[in-house]
Amino acid sequence: MSRNSIYKYFIIFVLCFVFVCCHCKNGFQLQRFVVVDERLTAKIKMIYKESFLKSSDKQAVVVMLRLVDSIPIFKVTLVPKSEICEQYVYDSNSRIIGYIEEQNLPTDVILLSNIDSKYVFESTFYRFIKPTTKHKQFSYIYFPVDQYVVDKNGHGLPPYFFDPFYIIFEYRENKFIRIK
Repeated sequence: MSRNSIYKYFIIFVLCFVFVCCHCKNGFQLQRFVVVDERLTAKIKMIYKESFLKSSDKQAVVVMLRLVDSIPIFKVTLVPKSEICEQYVYDSNSRIIGYIEEQNLPTDVILLSNIDSKYVFESTFYRFIKPTTKHKQFSYIYFPVDQYVVDKNGHGLPPYFFDPFYIIFEYRENKFIRIK
């Protein structure tokens, strides 16, 4: 082998390595949902615009979809993106459903749920939101390295106080009713 061919193989190897490394993505790829019930979009926009919620590009809206006594519950809050995984997903044992991206919504809307059954979730919430075939990468949604915090001796530490502010709606008698 000549010196030029070794040099060419080396360049090809380096370019392939750089290409592979650049295409590795951090975070989760979530499925996009569209809002079918425009009243839900109006509620999310209203909460986003409320004076006590200060928006920025470092925050996202989180919608917790719950089912209590067969009544759909929507818990909505605006949170720092850096807190979504550890406090809203893993500490509360919530399931990541997907995201909503609409032109009339000013920030990411992350959908979470505590409903274990996919069938129950679909039969309850598909009248409000529907999945699409589109996906988006979210770098701030990840699996934490240390899901369980311990001290230097390996003893578990108590969780720190976490009391998020939610605006809560329930869907009853064909309308959204604010309950908190």
